[in-house]
Amino acid sequence: MKRLELNGAEVYILSPEALPLGAATWLLEAIQETVAAKGWAALALSGGATPKPLYRLLAAPDQAELWPWEQVRLFWGDERSLPPDDPQSNYNMVHRTLLDHLPRRPEVFRLRGEDEPHAAAEAYAALLKRHAPGGLDVLLLGMGEDGHTASLFPGSAAVSETVRSVVAAHIPKAGWRLTLTPAAIRAARRVLLLVTGAAKAEVLAEVLMGPLAPVRYPAQLLRGHAGAVWMVDEAAAARLGVL
Repeated sequence: MKRLELNGAEVYILSPEALPLGAATWLLEAIQETVAAKGWAALALSGGATPKPLYRLLAAPDQAELWPWEQVRLFWGDERSLPPDDPQSNYNMVHRTLLDHLPRRPEVFRLRGEDEPHAAAEAYAALLKRHAPGGLDVLLLGMGEDGHTASLFPGSAAVSETVRSVVAAHIPKAGWRLTLTPAAIRAARRVLLLVTGAAKAEVLAEVLMGPLAPVRYPAQLLRGHAGAVWMVDEAAAARLGVL
């Protein structure tokens, strides 16, 4: 594992094989520290393909037993406008790969993708305010090949939201999404961003080393976050000039 700092961003470069365990270790330490301090922790998870190996690892008995799951309040960073049993639902993916296999269950607060998008976003913002006052303790995010994170896509009005914590965003060719906003992301105490694959190498270099333009590269919203850590595999780090 190699550690570096780029424009204030703390970046760890790992092999694809080591990345899930590195992320699992970081998350466990963050959750244990939070639970020890206040008795519970608010954790928001990401959808997509990147975190699946991590979730499978966390579901393994030797890993799952280490977690104080019954003291975790579990949220999601974004969701498609789909019912929870749809194969493309982020909740469904996390349920199948992680929650179904845990010895003890966290308290689950899912985004209701089956509801009218704006009403669902407003309801989730109220849930966050009630069950994660002061913001999320730990937030897991990924980054797409276009530089989006959560469902904050380039050019979307949601990227510039500064007041609401959750909004409904209509994505061309992708439909409605529910997503945490920059306000909620910046309020999170600790954030872990996972980035994998050669297809993201050029955009990752722009996000970490290029001029600040978060409307174009929404993942740049995390570049100045004091509690953010980036864990990337070697393929994604190929354009960072350190390999």
